[in-house]
Amino acid sequence: MTASNGRTSVIVVAHGHRAYLAACVRALEQAAPEGTRLILIDNASTDGTSEFVRSEILSADGTATKGGLPVVFISSERNLGFA
Repeated sequence: MTASNGRTSVIVVAHGHRAYLAACVRALEQAAPEGTRLILIDNASTDGTSEFVRSEILSADGTATKGGLPVVFISSERNLGFA
């Protein structure tokens, strides 16, 4: 987690782990302190992760999770790696 100007961001990078994302996001919704933002990155998954996130995790306008946690969702067409 990183803090900037009193705000905390949690970055989750996924590649082919669709089955774990809902539980991960729900845990963050329950445990994250107020002011936390989720940055969720799909790193070119081929298991339908991006579609799953859009239909099952994001709110209708895409700015929060269905549980109310502010979110930025990035869906990469290419696996950019993670370090």
